[in-house]
Amino acid sequence: MFSYEFFSTLLPAFIVLGTGLLPPIVIFYIFKQRTKTRKSPLNMELLRAPGESLRKQIDELNDTISEKLMFLFVGPISIYSAVLSKPFFRESLLLCGCCSFFQ
Repeated sequence: MFSYEFFSTLLPAFIVLGTGLLPPIVIFYIFKQRTKTRKSPLNMELLRAPGESLRKQIDELNDTISEKLMFLFVGPISIYSAVLSKPFFRESLLLCGCCSFFQ
């Protein structure tokens, strides 16, 4: 039914497939044997959500960056408005006689 020539032509293919597929099959079998007795940690109640401490650190950094950006934009604007409004307040306070601080 099958001749020697047929098997001799398929022998290199069997060798290549055998050497290429055998190691992953053995590794998978060993991995399955080792994990069969191990207990899953996902069955227990978690103390906190995964990444919770990292989320807190990210929130703290976001708050710090927001504060610094606020001072970066609000600081110069407030100084500029104080400089521009100084003559107006000096004259209005002197006219009412309340304070002589700006003289």
